[in-house]
Amino acid sequence: AFDPPHILTNWAAYAGYDAPRLHEDGTAAWRIYWYTGERTGIDFHMFNHLMAASGERMAQADTAVFAAEQWQPGDMVVNVVRFPWSDAVGTIRSGMYSYPDLTPVLVFDVAGNPAADAVEIPIANDVRP
Repeated sequence: AFDPPHILTNWAAYAGYDAPRLHEDGTAAWRIYWYTGERTGIDFHMFNHLMAASGERMAQADTAVFAAEQWQPGDMVVNVVRFPWSDAVGTIRSGMYSYPDLTPVLVFDVAGNPAADAVEIPIANDVRP
């Protein structure tokens, strides 16, 4: 869990995640938990990047999120993302953008300023079979 949650400029908030679960086919499934923000007619997508310790992007998975026009206060959403897996993964970067214009939804820093386009989650061999 994130304590405190990471709040985005669309008022969605990243609440937590599970360790990636490895599958026999060499992929890993990863769950991220987030709270919905303000209801809106804007479509949002979530991006998830597997990053090597060197900073190189190793894989990417983008997906539409639960329709923002249906968001209700306090709703928690679980997104499951499946990646090709490598032991070289050091971090997962996750964030949102509006679609189809691809405008980043920024993450507020601790001072309440829009600061980053993603939440960075260190993995550190936290993968389960």
